[in-house]
Amino acid sequence: MSMSVRQITRAMLLTFLFTSSAHAWHIQGIVYCDANHSGSIDTGDTKLNGVQVKITSQTASPGTNYFDTTGDNTPSTFTGPGAYRVDLPAVNDTYKVRLTGVGVPSGATVIVPSGGNYFVTLSTNPDHKDDANFLLNSCTAVTTSTTSTSTTSSTSTSHSTSTSTSTSTSTSTSTSTSTSTSTSTSTSTSTSTSTSTSTSTSTSTSTSTSTSTSTSTTETTTSTTETTTSTTTTTTESSTTTTEPTTTTTTSSSTTTTTPSCVPVPEICNNMIDDDCDGKTDCTDEDCDGTPPCPPAKKDPTQIRFGREGALDLIRGHATLDLPDTDLTTVDVGLLLTNAHGVIYRDVLPAGSLVPNSTGKVLRFKNPDAREHGGIYLLKMKRRAEGSPYSISFDAYGELSAATEPHMRLQYYIAGQPLPFITSNEPWRPTPHGWRAPMDH
Repeated sequence: MSMSVRQITRAMLLTFLFTSSAHAWHIQGIVYCDANHSGSIDTGDTKLNGVQVKITSQTASPGTNYFDTTGDNTPSTFTGPGAYRVDLPAVNDTYKVRLTGVGVPSGATVIVPSGGNYFVTLSTNPDHKDDANFLLNSCTAVTTSTTSTSTTSSTSTSHSTSTSTSTSTSTSTSTSTSTSTSTSTSTSTSTSTSTSTSTSTSTSTSTSTSTSTSTSTTETTTSTTETTTSTTTTTTESSTTTTEPTTTTTTSSSTTTTTPSCVPVPEICNNMIDDDCDGKTDCTDEDCDGTPPCPPAKKDPTQIRFGREGALDLIRGHATLDLPDTDLTTVDVGLLLTNAHGVIYRDVLPAGSLVPNSTGKVLRFKNPDAREHGGIYLLKMKRRAEGSPYSISFDAYGELSAATEPHMRLQYYIAGQPLPFITSNEPWRPTPHGWRAPMDH
């Protein structure tokens, strides 16, 4: 049986709607906690809800932000624990994907991706990325055990005595006079008085007086009725009630055990993480700067310039790296600035971020959004000739208020190299607006 044109059109429309909904331009992924401390995403990790993900346009509409929160099941096309998804405009664009910090457990850091963010380019092919996953370390939940014993002490005694005395007196006087004539008059008067007083003793008195007069021309009769007084006294029993004493004892004790935010493991010397929890990361740790020693970053006049109130701070650096022949378009490039208290600045450009010029000797990356939202603004790597060292220069923006003392060290990371390049431990010099490293330290 052949289909009509209307049926065919309807089927095509439904197919288009279903396909466009399922494959709309989007970025999605899952945020994990590295529960088994493996350093990579695997089945031993747990998924984290309530973590906010921020996606920022870099080229089509620079600075435009999109947000989603993991586990909130919106949109409904990608749901579940730890999941986020952001549907995006159907235009060619490059996006920066990172966590805002909202919902991230205290002390946790992003270890996947290595720089804490992704740069994702969407076009007609591909128009989506489904595996922009994040892995956090040092996010083990707090475990609390509580022991409670309750003791209550109560004693109650009640005594009750009741005595009641009642006296009642009643007096009644009746006088009647009757005179018979042709005219008869009758008058009746009644007076009643009742008094009651109640304390521990109750007394009641009632008096009633009745008078009747009758006059007749025939005869006169006078009659007086009797008066009666009655007194009644009643005493109730006295009773005493005692409640048995009851004693309960309450003792309360509480014990809380908190899992350390950093679980020591052997130091890995090129992952930008303080694995052994000694406050030293990679080549600043004596465990790494051994044999062979960490390679030096030479001729490095790095400087920090603190921004005005409300503005981001700037770090600008330059160095020479004795790096073997490397295709820099296929590797991550990272920066890490630390002092004795920990990380001051850290960022990584993912593979593919550096774009070579026509000769292939100069490679550049630029992100105008970094001035407002933080990150690497400009990074350039250059090689004059084959076999010669590479030079690297960069400008980056961020919150650098942790730069409070002169002993700071900068490390340059090139993925695939066993160790980062590191500046020497010479102290930095304070300037009116920040810090400056020695010209060749």
